[in-house]
Amino acid sequence: MGKLTMTRRTFAKLSAATAAAATVGAASYGTALAENKVSQAEASEIKRIRSCCRGCGKMECGVWVTVQNGRVIKTEGDQSSSQSSGNHCSKGQASLQACYHPQRIYHPLKRTNPKGEDPGWMRISWDEAMESIGKGFNEVIKKYGGQACFGMCGTSRQWVYGPYAFYKWLFDSPNSRVASSICKGPRRLMGWLSSVDGAPWFALRDGPRVYVQWGTSPENSNYDDSCRNIVDKMTEADVHICIDPRLSGSGKEADYWLNLEPGTDCALALCWQHIIIEHDLVDWEFVKRWTNSPILVVDDMEPTGGRYHTLSTNVQVMPDLTGEKLKTRLLKESDLKEGGSCRRFMAWNKNANDGQGGLVYWDTDETQWEGCHHTAPTREQMDVVYEGTSQEGYLPPLSYNELTDAGIDFDMTGSHQVTLADGSVHTVRPVWSYLVESVKDCTVDWCSKITKLDPKLIEDACLAWATRPEGQKYGNGGIHLNLSPDQEGACTQTVRAVLNLTYTTGNFDGPAGNRGLSRTPVDEQSTAAPGTNMPQAVKHVLSGLGALPPMYEGTVPKYEITNLPDQYDVYSNMVGADKYPVTALYNEWCDVTSMYEAILTGDPYPIRAGINEAGSFMNEGNANLAWDALQSLDMWVDLNMFHHPSTEMADIVLPVAHWLEINNIRVSQGASGGIGMTCRAVEPPADVKFDYDVNRLIFESFEKQGNPNGTWTNIKGDAPGAYDSDERMEDWFRAHNEIDGFGDRYPGCKWQHMQEYVDDFQEHGWFNAKVLEPNRWGTYRRFETGWMRMGKDACTASPWSKNEDGTPTDKNFGCPTPSGLVEIWSIMFETYCLDKANEFQPGKFDVMKEIMPNYEPCVSAPGGEWETEQSKQDYPIILTTGRRIPVYFHSEHRQLPWCRELWPVPRLELNPADAEKLGLKQGDWAWIEVEPHSDLGKQYCTKIRQCVDLYEGIAEGWANAEHAWWFPELPAPTHGFKLSNAECLWDPMAADKFISSTHMRGVRCKIYKATPENCPDGKVIPCATEDGTEIIHDSSDPRLKEWMPDYEIRKEA
Repeated sequence: MGKLTMTRRTFAKLSAATAAAATVGAASYGTALAENKVSQAEASEIKRIRSCCRGCGKMECGVWVTVQNGRVIKTEGDQSSSQSSGNHCSKGQASLQACYHPQRIYHPLKRTNPKGEDPGWMRISWDEAMESIGKGFNEVIKKYGGQACFGMCGTSRQWVYGPYAFYKWLFDSPNSRVASSICKGPRRLMGWLSSVDGAPWFALRDGPRVYVQWGTSPENSNYDDSCRNIVDKMTEADVHICIDPRLSGSGKEADYWLNLEPGTDCALALCWQHIIIEHDLVDWEFVKRWTNSPILVVDDMEPTGGRYHTLSTNVQVMPDLTGEKLKTRLLKESDLKEGGSCRRFMAWNKNANDGQGGLVYWDTDETQWEGCHHTAPTREQMDVVYEGTSQEGYLPPLSYNELTDAGIDFDMTGSHQVTLADGSVHTVRPVWSYLVESVKDCTVDWCSKITKLDPKLIEDACLAWATRPEGQKYGNGGIHLNLSPDQEGACTQTVRAVLNLTYTTGNFDGPAGNRGLSRTPVDEQSTAAPGTNMPQAVKHVLSGLGALPPMYEGTVPKYEITNLPDQYDVYSNMVGADKYPVTALYNEWCDVTSMYEAILTGDPYPIRAGINEAGSFMNEGNANLAWDALQSLDMWVDLNMFHHPSTEMADIVLPVAHWLEINNIRVSQGASGGIGMTCRAVEPPADVKFDYDVNRLIFESFEKQGNPNGTWTNIKGDAPGAYDSDERMEDWFRAHNEIDGFGDRYPGCKWQHMQEYVDDFQEHGWFNAKVLEPNRWGTYRRFETGWMRMGKDACTASPWSKNEDGTPTDKNFGCPTPSGLVEIWSIMFETYCLDKANEFQPGKFDVMKEIMPNYEPCVSAPGGEWETEQSKQDYPIILTTGRRIPVYFHSEHRQLPWCRELWPVPRLELNPADAEKLGLKQGDWAWIEVEPHSDLGKQYCTKIRQCVDLYEGIAEGWANAEHAWWFPELPAPTHGFKLSNAECLWDPMAADKFISSTHMRGVRCKIYKATPENCPDGKVIPCATEDGTEIIHDSSDPRLKEWMPDYEIRKEA
């Protein structure tokens, strides 16, 4: 393949490719849109309710919901919603069809037939459902222990804290199978390991001077910013850089399009780091002052250490007693002398000893460099940026001058000798030198060979981003790192490499920079936690964090603190933790393949029961393996609005509410700072319940079986027995409002009751976290002010912001990392991703190679361990997947007629030149097949069919398949998920070697025409294996009419 040199001036050739591919699946307009009629009553009662759309699981888009005579007839964008710019996309507008869908689940259901067959669903009461669930799970727990149970979920929609936390507490299990392992989780985790949770989240609303769009087509759907926000800000930017193998709608407007080979993102990031260093575009003031780049490394020393604070640590207790137990090769005072502190890290000061040089320390407990006396800057010392707009904020000056005043000039590259406490002499050099060394060979020519990009395009784009105008005090904007790297089997090092770009160019927590998760005074997560009788250890940690409302603190038993176990010790029995130790430390997901193997084999222990909340087994790993494993469980419960392959293997199905039927607080998940609420527009029909209330009932079912973990109340213990979701939120507001004197603890929470919050929201619209939280969110560079070392939630608002006497603290600057600095050399990564993994499998990792990001393709990727010359010939096309589809959200909305009419079939994007070679034309069906390598892969990888869509926007030799396809029109139990679902292709053993994320982008495949001769029963168009029913593949299919909203069925149900 020749070098790709695409810039804005060479896009003319592709202009036709932006038109809709009308011949794919004959997606003409007709059936569903023509049937969209709303009857007009002579006398109407019309209400307009401000709310938050949950038509996808990503953006918190503000909407107005119009209700006529008790029916929702329209949803539209809310202009008060700055975080979504008043946009309301196709998915959101179509989601009201789900609310009134005739095939919606309205009652609890119980299986009557064996698994693997049509379930023969029988309607049952909630009492009967809960009795079956309580008995089923507790029988498993009594026989195998709590670790034999797990929770599962996909993207968060309304409320999914069951799988993330509550079910773990209920089951006493470390195991959860959650989609965050391949969607935002790798980015959040790498931020957590190096600076702050969710560090990649990007303040797009600020308006970057240079907008770098890395992956995805965020104008369609995205986690932190999407739709109109993207279009507006990319248009306003002086320069727009798009990094994506596939030309997206937003990408075609870019000044630079870097269409790199799928799966090679890490190589590009390392090359950009090389260019930045080579051209001296490093923000030295930040790098020297607030990263651990100057800290010295003793690479031939056995790691040493102690306990260190992290984001999950009880920070009001000395780290000698709590905190994570970590060991590192970074030089510490304790390495140099007996009785020295493990939390004083050493650097080399060239000015020490009259210019001879010597050691100087960073004190993690004091968060000060030796000889410095940093204090938080005052408002008067800060610049006001974006003045007069919704993004107005305060920019503190960088305190680099304090190093100069203290006589400190770090040696960032040289080697020195030190004598350790045991008398041994070692050569040391700074962290920065390791970063420089790791990218010294990552030249544009090296990168070009891997990514297939033109060397000049690589360099020009990097320089355009990293070169600041003269006099500009902050970077040109962070990097909008989107989903795609999370789904590469080298995601850990890719995300670390991209984060290092933001750290070294001064774009971390700066204007239009990468800031982490929005800090807000209210949050659905914070209102969730006080609603359960959580374990005493959890209560104790929350108490120490200052996270318990003062009215509850007297109810938490006080006991002596003596070396509390760290999080890894508590969750180290998680399946897969021996392969991926950091998953136990992070405690969010377990390795999906290890979990399925445990279900099928009982190794390392049996897993026999699970509950699924808003999730799909088709989002990671291999879907065929998942199908076999989940069907074999003794107890499987699914919470859902519709039948889906996951419900069809359940023992019990529970009906859940639509977003139009619930009250729930919503805040920006990313860095937009929006605060609002999903407000109930219509009452839930029939037996439908909100997920939170279902969780509460499941807890009660355990309590009735004598399991003490099932007690459900508020922390104080005086909540009513029902304690439904609205009562939960009212309880939270009463405990956290500033009116009752808690304003210092919970700044910005000005509402005494939930209804006051709702009324304020309805009248005035979305709230701005920058206004309500001027210190915690309205101020940039919070490492300078002491406001970065705190959690996301209102519960953990400000215990670090003041000393006990109320004076400003001078001991909590920097970041919530073990060192308190942005960690280019991550101590937690060193301990848990490398050294701990080597304990389980000696020699697995070369620590000194892996401690800095490096490029190594996943085993199943081109250039990976499994590739051979023969495989390159037999599987010549490189496949990617996971694109954003305007009318779908992953596996959702396939049964919504507006959506399915416009996009009836799964599309396989091919370059016309490749299609011609393969004898394929627009609208043909084609087989996609990969070569499995592992034993599990050979057992479970199967080929699939998708419909060819010719597209100049993907290069020759590459192809893009759509993911998560299933067909609700086909019968149970499979609903055709094996026919076209890309997740049937992936080898289960191809995953990121540090955190287990499935490799799905950049896999060799072969593509060939589907013909009557090579298709089951001679039918080219996919059909159900159960009875031969053909899928909907044309917008004129009359089955679409059967899915049109039925406004009467809610009454009948």
